[in-house]
Amino acid sequence: MLRITSLKDATGRYLLDDPAREVADLFDGAMRGRWLGTAASTIGLEGRIEPEVLELILSGRRPGGTITPSVRQRRAAVDLIFAAPKPASLLMASPDESVARSAVLGHEEAVGAALGYLEDRAAGVIRQRPGGERAWLHAEGVVAAGFTHGASRSGDPHLHSHVLLANRARAGDGRFGALDVVALRAHARAADAVYRSVLRSELTARLGLTFLRGADGEPRIEGISDGECLALSGRSEEVRRGVLDRPTKVAQTRAEALERWSIRRSRVVTLDDPPRFARSVGHLDEHRAAGVLHDRPLTARTLVESVATAATSGMTVAAMGEILGRIEDPLGRGAAEVVLSPAVLPTWRTLARLGPRPTDRRELAWWLDEASRSRVRSDRAELFIDGVR
Repeated sequence: MLRITSLKDATGRYLLDDPAREVADLFDGAMRGRWLGTAASTIGLEGRIEPEVLELILSGRRPGGTITPSVRQRRAAVDLIFAAPKPASLLMASPDESVARSAVLGHEEAVGAALGYLEDRAAGVIRQRPGGERAWLHAEGVVAAGFTHGASRSGDPHLHSHVLLANRARAGDGRFGALDVVALRAHARAADAVYRSVLRSELTARLGLTFLRGADGEPRIEGISDGECLALSGRSEEVRRGVLDRPTKVAQTRAEALERWSIRRSRVVTLDDPPRFARSVGHLDEHRAAGVLHDRPLTARTLVESVATAATSGMTVAAMGEILGRIEDPLGRGAAEVVLSPAVLPTWRTLARLGPRPTDRRELAWWLDEASRSRVRSDRAELFIDGVR
């Protein structure tokens, strides 16, 4: 699950001074820090993150700018922590550097996709109107700094990224304001589902992996056993034993980490994995999609979550956007999205005739067009029958 926390420190030193090199050594020792967000490129922030520039941004300012932040702004940034599922982290921990780099690059692509979703659907500021009314305004993008790490404090393979959203954004009225964290949290599940779906899609494309559904419904990577995941999940074992204190982060090179992980792998207990089920690579698991929506309001974010979760081998953002783009009713943004009509969902008759929805964007567009034509023909038939009656 995507974790969202607040950051008061405007220096970002915790992330800038991270000593571990499990990921950096895959890329010539360069720290995996980069500017993200559409507003970052608008003000010329690209490439490597310089400490003095990051401090300016997290303090509510910009390089060369004259705007002074309000003293009431207590939060410097919102820290979005995107953590890869354990099997993907094990790919990053592979001794084969080409596999490890592909896992990291796929992860970072998925993080960017999830951030793009949050910018489009959840990033906004709240304005106090005369009379006490509060209005939510969509932000014109965010400025973010992303840092990718490869291990947990316990030394486990743990591919994850911290994305620091500067707590200052320009709204549609041209004025700046603090980000609405409530809206970001409301979309956390959908953003996490987008991240995981795009990650599966990236890993499938880059490494030719096969994803299966576990007995719990969660995707598994064929060839990576549950026993191996358990062997390299030391922090989970510590928590089960009641060790709740946070360990001090170990400064280690990738070579040192690989040696430790190799020893842990050699102690894997051979266990039979619970049943894993093959699902169509090119189509949604419609039962899974319906399960995500069960007993929840049908909004744009729950619809996105259901589609992203149901794509066993992943799905691109463009394909997910194809579904939202066909909805003619207003979607709303922020925490108060509009409750949609059930008519936006495929009926069992449509699924029986056309099959489950494809995950490829072009095939999905054809499917949606055909479903729309089928709906029109069905409506005309019902009108004709009613007329006869």
